[in-house]
Amino acid sequence: VVQVYQRAEHAIQVFESLEKNRVDRFTVAFDKAGSAEAERAQAKIVAYLDQRKKWSVEMLFNNKRLGLAKSVIQTTDQVLARYKKIIFLEDDCIVRSGGIQYFTDGLKKLEKNPRVRTICGYSYPIRRFHWGENPELMLIKRFSSWGWATWSDRWSDYTNNLLRLVEMMNSQQISFQELGADVETLLSRPDYLDGQKDIWSLGWLLQHHLTDSFAVFPREALIDNIGLDGSGVHCDTTAAFENSIHRSTFVLRDWGNLTYYPQNELEVARFMNTNSHHIY
Repeated sequence: VVQVYQRAEHAIQVFESLEKNRVDRFTVAFDKAGSAEAERAQAKIVAYLDQRKKWSVEMLFNNKRLGLAKSVIQTTDQVLARYKKIIFLEDDCIVRSGGIQYFTDGLKKLEKNPRVRTICGYSYPIRRFHWGENPELMLIKRFSSWGWATWSDRWSDYTNNLLRLVEMMNSQQISFQELGADVETLLSRPDYLDGQKDIWSLGWLLQHHLTDSFAVFPREALIDNIGLDGSGVHCDTTAAFENSIHRSTFVLRDWGNLTYYPQNELEVARFMNTNSHHIY
């Protein structure tokens, strides 16, 4: 699934990356245009997709403007009600070579592993991660929304009621320091807790902590986020998240040997404490 709004050139690059990954059947979800600029961009996307006769593309259109968070939630609900699994891309998430195979392998291999809630395609540009016996896959509770996959049974307990989730964190005596100082700060702000902010990912992040479940990350990023160019609503211009290392050769991954190392969570927290202001 590709969620789009008004960045036609970005979205087309995402579609082309899917084609390079031998994907010719996918869904494109449009939030209702709220401006003439968005209308023009969406018309361009539709025209482009209509011209690709070899592709089988389902297009979903919202009847009203929902914004990013509600659009992501609605699209995910709709798709998982039909297919039970989802690979979700926003319109700035280019899939690198081998990325779709990584997602599909993970969805198949980890479907019966309740410890895993999400499969992430992006990987943080951190060189101090501890890999242990599995040099290609890592478990972290702080998932990334830049190209991700999950199953309907995991998604079924999603809620974006941050106030309720914070209460559950307190009742389970889960330290907010585990989330990272940046997330802890966001969850202390009334505009986040009462739903004023157009963000869905914090609710999903908290579910990983509340259920002691994990996101799987690849050693090398399989997603390029091209939206950190100032074109997006939620992100500014930055190179902090670039992860340029990528091998074109086949990578063998041991999906049955996944170990959680808490020190990696701390590395992510340190990185995000410094850089998350670019994307929230």
